[in-house]
Amino acid sequence: MDNLGTIGTTEEQIELMDVATNFCRDKSPVDKVRALIDDDLGYDPAIWREIGELGWLAIAIPEAHDGVGLSMAEVVPIAEQMGRNLMSNPFGSTTLAAQALLAGGSETQQAAWLPKIAAGAAATLALREDNGDWDLSNIDASGVESGGTVILSGKKQLVLWADSAELIIASVKIDGAVRFALIERSSLAEGALRRETVIDETARSYEVTLDGVTLSADALFDAGRTRETLEKVELAAGLLHAAEMTGGAQSVIDYTLEYLKTR
Repeated sequence: MDNLGTIGTTEEQIELMDVATNFCRDKSPVDKVRALIDDDLGYDPAIWREIGELGWLAIAIPEAHDGVGLSMAEVVPIAEQMGRNLMSNPFGSTTLAAQALLAGGSETQQAAWLPKIAAGAAATLALREDNGDWDLSNIDASGVESGGTVILSGKKQLVLWADSAELIIASVKIDGAVRFALIERSSLAEGALRRETVIDETARSYEVTLDGVTLSADALFDAGRTRETLEKVELAAGLLHAAEMTGGAQSVIDYTLEYLKTR
């Protein structure tokens, strides 16, 4: 439960809300949102770089890994304003990948990836499969570990922003136990990503084929921290999505009131 924050409004949250309100409003006008729906990438890479420079991806990462050292509670104002302005980019998926690393990654894994994420590298999680089960431990993707290497197989679905992610953290079963594997995007075979059609046209979602991906055993999370990692991801994801929907709902209210005043 650590690093998920507590109820209440802090000075940092108020400050971040002010900055995020102006940034998201100015950088994500409705005409730009509509234009990006037909864009292959789905977001503006220049704005993504600005988000990295603002330090928003570093907020809930410890200072020891070049982060700001705050909690997920301080990420909420940003997610809320992104939802309010339909600003799509890998912010949510990257934030959740960092939380997964903090919950289950080794010190070496955290040291290798958290500073990169804090500096603006995109990342994502690959947890869902075609069974559609809410139980994230019900998976078929697997890995075979031998001689210090792991060979993966299977498919993951609804992997957000996989084409932009430098790191994909995937759940697989090894010897019957759910494990998390750190997969560099560059290690995927050509054609491993297939664009999916989803209801949210502002997002980009992919099916990821893991067949033949070979990793060092050092790329696996500790087997003893799988449950903790899943719980952390579910809590953090619920918080982020609630914030986005709150922002979206507020935007609907604003549009409705404006319409009623001008009709």
